[in-house]
Amino acid sequence: MKLGELRKKRMVSTIAFLAVTATIFFTLNHFFKPGEISWEEFPYFENTFERTGFLPRTIQGTKYYFRGNYDLYKNWDLIAKVLVATTVSGIILFRKKLFNIYSIFIAGYLVLMVFTAIFFDRYILQLIPFLILFLLTVFDIKESRSFKVISTIFAIFLIAFSMQLATDFVSVQSYIWGKSEKLTESGIKRSGIYASGAWKRAYGLSPNFKYYFSFDSPAINPSLQSDFNLVETHLIEYPGNLFVNPIVYFYERR
Repeated sequence: MKLGELRKKRMVSTIAFLAVTATIFFTLNHFFKPGEISWEEFPYFENTFERTGFLPRTIQGTKYYFRGNYDLYKNWDLIAKVLVATTVSGIILFRKKLFNIYSIFIAGYLVLMVFTAIFFDRYILQLIPFLILFLLTVFDIKESRSFKVISTIFAIFLIAFSMQLATDFVSVQSYIWGKSEKLTESGIKRSGIYASGAWKRAYGLSPNFKYYFSFDSPAINPSLQSDFNLVETHLIEYPGNLFVNPIVYFYERR
């Protein structure tokens, strides 16, 4: 094949790839309705990881957010959709290279998940090893320097981000659990404390519980003022904390 013909073929392939990718991207944005499966906003799937951290709904109230929350998830959502559109486009146009047992499993698994009543984020864990194997079959890791750089940067970001959320989660849970244990030492029944989800599951919850932990302040949730007195506010502090006003409120029923 002549050099001119080869260049022309590559140009046609590139244009076709970009056109299909753009079509899939805009179609995805128009028809994708994540709210019908789980959450409307990225990261879409509820349970462990949500926009304000790990397991925020194990504590009552609306949890505080971290700096850059909106911009991070907006860009993450955009990048994720571009990658999905690019991958699907690649599978359509370059089936011989991208259409393999790993891509078939990933696509089939995701299709099956559409039919689940609730899509929890932990369901995605099973896909990670297959995704890694898929990438290894597509990219020549030894030769692709850009892939190494991007993968390294993303891995560092995930580690730092996960540590930030994990530290916040452990700090909140440790404070609430420790405070609850001290209350029981003074004769308060464990079921009389509305603490964390883990505490409630372990000890139950009395309808007339006396003590209550929440992310809501009296100003945010005025209804608390009619039934509870604010006893203590606890600021979650640790090095590098990115959260804005990370406070847990401790109430006592009147």
